[in-house]
Formats: sequence, structure tokens, C-alpha cells
Amino acid sequence: MKIGLNIDGKDANSVKAAETRALERIILDAKKGDWEAKEVLFQKFRPLVMSLVDKRTKDTAMVNKYMDAAKAGLIAAAGKYTTSVGAEHFRIFALDYIEKNMDHVESGGGFFSRLFRLGGK
Repeated sequence: MKIGLNIDGKDANSVKAAETRALERIILDAKKGDWEAKEVLFQKFRPLVMSLVDKRTKDTAMVNKYMDAAKAGLIAAAGKYTTSVGAEHFRIFALDYIEKNMDHVESGGGFFSRLFRLGGK
């Protein structure tokens, strides 16, 4: 087993590059519909999602709704992802999709309200 010496910080850069490539592979697999990749992607972004949920509510029932909405937003972002965005910028790219889905929870927008355009939005 080869262990880097981290001379001049080069090992840190290679680790970061490897993490970025791994994240890109996960995003692309999730985009193709791989359920396991979708779950791994959500687990990687769980700290971000939890911080967004904590800012919105402490109610357990609402936390679950926000988590579901955030997961759907994250999957939508993966679906729209292109390699030109870059995996290192995916967090910022996905944030918009996550926030928009969480906003639908606040407006009470469920499936039937969106289907029949109820609720004003």
C-alpha cells in the first residue's frame, strides 16, 4: 500500500480531485436512474439538507415533508446536471432546485393542488 507523504500539499489536491470525480460519477449514475446512486447522493448532501430544514421548521411532521421535497429537488438537479457545470459546483447548482421544492411544501402545494392548479401558485 502506497501512502503519500503530503509534500507541498499535493496529496490534498489529488484527494480533492478524486472526490470530485467520484461525486460526478454518482451524479451521472443518479441521472441515469440508478436508485443506489440517488441514495448515495442524498446521503452526501444530507448535512446541507438538514441545515436548510432546520432553518425552516422543528416540527417532526414538517421535517419529513421538507426532507422528501429536498430529495426530489436533489434528484431533479441531478437530472439537469451537465458535465460543463462541474461536480465541484454541483452543490450550488442543486441548491436552487432543493430550495424551490422546499418552497412548494410551504405553499401547501401537493400533487392534486398542482394538478388542478389549486392554492394560487
